[in-house]
Amino acid sequence: TTGGAGCEPRNDPPGGGTALIATRLDQRQVLLSAVDGRELAAANPGETILGTDGEVGVVRAGDGKQIRAIRLDGGGQAWARPVQSSAKVGVTPHAIFITDAATERVVALDAGSGQVRLDLGTGAEVIGVHPAGVVLGRGRTVGFNSFTGGGA
Repeated sequence: TTGGAGCEPRNDPPGGGTALIATRLDQRQVLLSAVDGRELAAANPGETILGTDGEVGVVRAGDGKQIRAIRLDGGGQAWARPVQSSAKVGVTPHAIFITDAATERVVALDAGSGQVRLDLGTGAEVIGVHPAGVVLGRGRTVGFNSFTGGGA
């Protein structure tokens, strides 16, 4: 990008670690290395890249009913998991979060393995993350819940 000519992007490009999300000319989303511009991984046609922690990219199927993680080191698919099409998915440095208001669940997955680190029946929303757990909020109620299960 350039500066001073009115060409500045309105937002920083999405991504995480040293990986950026971009769209190729064939309309497929890809993860690019911010270091050297290499293509690290590509979504299949119709899929959407939801985010990356720099080591895996999380991709949602075209019908919205599955997410999968792809390794950015060329290792292929790390894991896959069915989700409700209404579920929101967030990628953080500490976990992949799946929240679904319809089922009132918050699930946190280890990014590399897909193992469940947290599974709560709650209508609360994720409002903060920490290496040891998650901050949840609903209305005026805010609380912290530690991760459990697999993952570090």
